[in-house]
Amino acid sequence: MTKFMDTLTKDDKKKLETIEDKFQEFCDKISEGKDAKFCYYTTGASSLKREISKPLQAGLPAERICKKLGKVDNAICELVYQKKLSFDPATLDEEDVKKKKVKELRKMLSEVNVECVGCAEKEDFVKKVMSLKTKTEL
Repeated sequence: MTKFMDTLTKDDKKKLETIEDKFQEFCDKISEGKDAKFCYYTTGASSLKREISKPLQAGLPAERICKKLGKVDNAICELVYQKKLSFDPATLDEEDVKKKKVKELRKMLSEVNVECVGCAEKEDFVKKVMSLKTKTEL
């Protein structure tokens, strides 16, 4: 929703029809990912364009608009966007790494294109991530 809001100008936000047209154009450009699912839910058979354009025109933030849309269609609220994990291996603290979930540790390793072959437990992943710190110090 915020990506779409960033594309609108002040003049665009004055007319409901303009907002709806711009939203349709925005959705037509998107073909995959969570944004595509969001567009599918909002522009499909039960078009929610008016439910989006009215609050946008009133100046409501994206979070409030999404909550209102969630009351109409629960599937919209169930869309979860992945967090960006970008990290610096040199600044890793072992205590912080131990607190992370295995899923996050795997993502950290995949960001730097490192595979953890034979890793079965969380301790194995923690050791592998911490080995990245020693490699960057060399």
